[in-house]
Amino acid sequence: MRSLFNFLVVIVVFSHSVAGQVKDYRGDAMLLKKKITEHHVSPVPVDDNFSVWVFDEFLGSLDPDRRFFLAADVAALSAYRNRLDDELNGKGWAFLSALLKTYRNSLNRSADL
Repeated sequence: MRSLFNFLVVIVVFSHSVAGQVKDYRGDAMLLKKKITEHHVSPVPVDDNFSVWVFDEFLGSLDPDRRFFLAADVAALSAYRNRLDDELNGKGWAFLSALLKTYRNSLNRSADL
């Protein structure tokens, strides 16, 4: 599941950087959730533990050497750490936009150094 997840991270980030716009990935995320919970060989519950895992993997995949995100960036995004399952269950949809805005700012900041 980790390699699939890393592939999805690359697709999301690449499509945002090329388009320069925010695409609504909610439908894609809901479809992925359905595939994971209904068709995966070893389905995992979409709960707070899942949220923590996705959050940590997503940030780790975007900044594996910890060169882009500042501690303040991670602290601000950490508000979503236990809420990703809620977003996948239809209660809001803010994490991806906040993450991509922060990531874009981090890349720009590091390019200016």
